[in-house]
Amino acid sequence: MRLCFRALAAARSGSENRVSSGVEVISLGVRFQMFNAAFLSSEVVDETDLERRILSARVRFGVRGINWSFWLCDGLLTPALNRRAGKLFERHGLHLATQMPGMVAARFPPPARELPAIEVAEVRDAATLENFRDIGSACFRVPVAWFEEVFDSHTTERAPFRGWLGYVDGKPMCTAATVADDSTLGIYNVATLPGFRARGYAEALMREALSREAAQERHIVLQSTTAGMELYHRLGFQKITNFRVWTS
Repeated sequence: MRLCFRALAAARSGSENRVSSGVEVISLGVRFQMFNAAFLSSEVVDETDLERRILSARVRFGVRGINWSFWLCDGLLTPALNRRAGKLFERHGLHLATQMPGMVAARFPPPARELPAIEVAEVRDAATLENFRDIGSACFRVPVAWFEEVFDSHTTERAPFRGWLGYVDGKPMCTAATVADDSTLGIYNVATLPGFRARGYAEALMREALSREAAQERHIVLQSTTAGMELYHRLGFQKITNFRVWTS
């Protein structure tokens, strides 16, 4: 997840990436506060330690005067501290926006059903980038202007981030994104237009994108929405942690 954010923040006016006081700030400096983010950079010792890190991020973003988010990985906290964490975030004016299980798979099993034929294209030019934004805006219910800021005209230059599109009869239907390092491949932005879901388009796109990324050499990770859980379990993913996103 942090590698994805770092890639999207690279070579961008108003962005920031720094590690301080046990927190990594990766901010794109955009209106969509999910992408002005703070992450834990190490395990948390106790309640005082967590509150100190929340305050450090709050001060940093307060200086910049932008809305922001804190992406909390439960695996970096003790079970007891996980139960108390919500009160600490609320004490500093943050609100729980969403929860997402963190999942991992070693490889995809063979398809359990016949998948539809789709044309897969990487996001490489203005036309494919516009399609990628439009589907993301519609599926994640975010203003398209916000997606245009996050996925700006330099997105295709920000390796290792790669965007993917699935076309059916020449029409863009679904998206995915991949971010890879030597040992891990992350999947993001999996979305299919309303009215065309549960037909296998997203699975077909993901399989093709991972094939082009040589994913068999890496562990595959993602953060799932509730709607995606059935698909991801079918693809062999197992939950290993949980992410909670707190927003200002």
